[in-house]
Amino acid sequence: MIDLYEKNSVGLTTPEITKIYEEEYTKLKEAKDSNLWEKINDYLFYGLSWCAAIGFFILLIFKKTIQSWEAHPINTFGNWLGNQISSIRLLLNLFLKLYRKQLINPFFLITLCFLFITSLLNLIQPIDVLDRIMTTSISPEVIIQEIKDYAERHVENDKAMDSRLMIDLYEKNSVGLTTPEITKIYEEEYTKLKEAKDSNLWEKINDDLFYGLGWFAALALLILLVFKEAIQGWVTHFINIFGKWLYNQIAGFELFWNYSLKCYKKGLINKHEQLKIPFRPNRPLSLQEIYVDLQFLEKANNEPINFSEIKKCNRLVIKGQPGAGKTLLLKYLVLSWAREKLNSSSNEYVPILLELYRLNEIEISALNMEVLKQKLVAALDRDDFPKANSFVERNLEKGKLFLLFDGLDEVKSLIRPQVVGAINDLLDKYDKCRAIITCRAAVYRNDFAESVEKTLDIKEFSDRQMRLFLEAWKSQMPPDKSIDQLIQTLRDRPLIMELARNPLMLTIVAHLYTEPAFVLPQSRSDFYQESTHILLNQWQNNFNQYKESAHKRRVLQNLALFAQDNASQQQKNDLSLDYEIVIEQIQKVLPDLNLNPETDTQPILKEIVERSGLLLEVERGDKYQFAHLSLQEYFAATALRDRENELIERFKNDRVRWRETVKLWCGFAGNSTNLIEVIYQEDSLTAFECLADAQEVSPILAERIIEEFKQKLVQANSDENLARAFGAVASDVRERGRGKVEKLFLSF
Repeated sequence: MIDLYEKNSVGLTTPEITKIYEEEYTKLKEAKDSNLWEKINDYLFYGLSWCAAIGFFILLIFKKTIQSWEAHPINTFGNWLGNQISSIRLLLNLFLKLYRKQLINPFFLITLCFLFITSLLNLIQPIDVLDRIMTTSISPEVIIQEIKDYAERHVENDKAMDSRLMIDLYEKNSVGLTTPEITKIYEEEYTKLKEAKDSNLWEKINDDLFYGLGWFAALALLILLVFKEAIQGWVTHFINIFGKWLYNQIAGFELFWNYSLKCYKKGLINKHEQLKIPFRPNRPLSLQEIYVDLQFLEKANNEPINFSEIKKCNRLVIKGQPGAGKTLLLKYLVLSWAREKLNSSSNEYVPILLELYRLNEIEISALNMEVLKQKLVAALDRDDFPKANSFVERNLEKGKLFLLFDGLDEVKSLIRPQVVGAINDLLDKYDKCRAIITCRAAVYRNDFAESVEKTLDIKEFSDRQMRLFLEAWKSQMPPDKSIDQLIQTLRDRPLIMELARNPLMLTIVAHLYTEPAFVLPQSRSDFYQESTHILLNQWQNNFNQYKESAHKRRVLQNLALFAQDNASQQQKNDLSLDYEIVIEQIQKVLPDLNLNPETDTQPILKEIVERSGLLLEVERGDKYQFAHLSLQEYFAATALRDRENELIERFKNDRVRWRETVKLWCGFAGNSTNLIEVIYQEDSLTAFECLADAQEVSPILAERIIEEFKQKLVQANSDENLARAFGAVASDVRERGRGKVEKLFLSF
């Protein structure tokens, strides 16, 4: 500009020329920079980034719509372009027709163009330089301000510092500014403004980061497009976590109790609707389908009680053998309540299921009613009703809680009296609350006689209950098997039928029966042999660490024999073994199996418990016991397979404890003549029952025993044990068994 207009005829000085140019440049530059499209147009690379970002955003939002378009994009664009050309052609044809019809003339067109150009010219603001031209006197402040204005424009336009230009412009000035002063004024102002601009974050974003943001946005949207499902899962997970955290903060407030109870019901359904069985890995059963209403017996008057009648009782103790269905009953009660009341705001009572083994972790000195109440709060928390302290306290006082205490027998013997005391105190203080307490029959000592209305024993399954129970297995049976066939087979084998009246043992029978190749054996010994073999080999191909079932069988034999001997010596009904004793007994047999007692004891015990279901943890691992007494008796008999004299001595010392073991021994021991002869001298009824299981026995001895019991057949009507013995012998379908039956009955 200076080179072009330094010599001008209107008297503009060099600074005036520079100022006019730079002011106009700055104004137009700012207008252009504020136009987004101009930015995109000027910076094509950066503009492409925003185009890409917008494109990915459109794809992300309208992905399905775009995919559904049938027309090719090129065809679509071609149609659009054709429409624009057609519009222009129509416009020109219109003007031509109007001109030909003299509706418009050339002067009108020229006037229209003139008005259009004038409008454009009016947009240009005139530069008023007359005042500047006519100014005759200039103060130092004006010159200094001009220099500062130059510095400001240079900073705004991102122009480098140009001290040389200032010297050229103002070196010859009329106010006496020297070259160093001019340079100092300019550079100080430039530096100050540049630092202020650089410290402004928005300016940085606007000037620099703005263009990079386009590619960042494009990349982000591309990631969203490609990993949409995964990101949606993460977002959903985050929302769920936040929602759960928020729920945990508010659940305990009374205002939200109805909502918390609904969550509690859903938690109970999720927890209890599937029944997990150790020997059926990854194949749970539906609790609603498998459950059968139990029948009970009140020992006080020896009267049977149906399940429907116990609902009328406010407080009960329910006893039963292992596997009789005590825990299953309580789970069914809470599950039924949750399903029935899920969509109802009516909560006349709220059940809380507390497994009493959870009190084993409490110090004996700290066990009291308040600790028990905290365990009830924790039970609600585990089933999705957190921070329920106020809810428990309030509803205990109102009598709206249904307290279900499961497994008193699983409480450590050392602290059991304190737990009983805490429960009695709770029931005494909150006497309006309903309660059920379960316990194994062998452990219960009338601990709650003063706090409950009735103490009930679970009866064995009837034929009808067995049939109802097996309905849940119907869909899993092979086509050539049926419930009717299984029931009939069990009736033909009364000794096995007697075992199957226990729900746990019936579960084992049903599970085995669903195997296509399984045939229910004739004798109890054969049944135990085959069933335990299958159960000990569960998951063998994939998961068992100890693939030799014989190793686990030896462990169980040693434990069973020790448990039988220990029970005889201590004259107790509780057949559980302390954890330390179990470990000691396992370690005794492992060297004979070429296993290391130091490294293999815990793993082999865990595998037996978790994968076979034959041995159970009680008191949460402080004790162990066999799933059914008959299993313990079977393994004890197999442990004494080649030790006949030891078995005879044990029987002589404790007939009741060893009676079933002796009968099972006869089922797999080959010739049982000598043992049955000795047993006959000690207990003729047991010897008679041995004939039903014996694989081989002297016909002369069998004839002598049968002749004796011919005379007692009439007494079987009034003697339950004698009737059971006749039934066992009569059920033997082997050739020798049919001969026994003929001799017994044809004589009459």
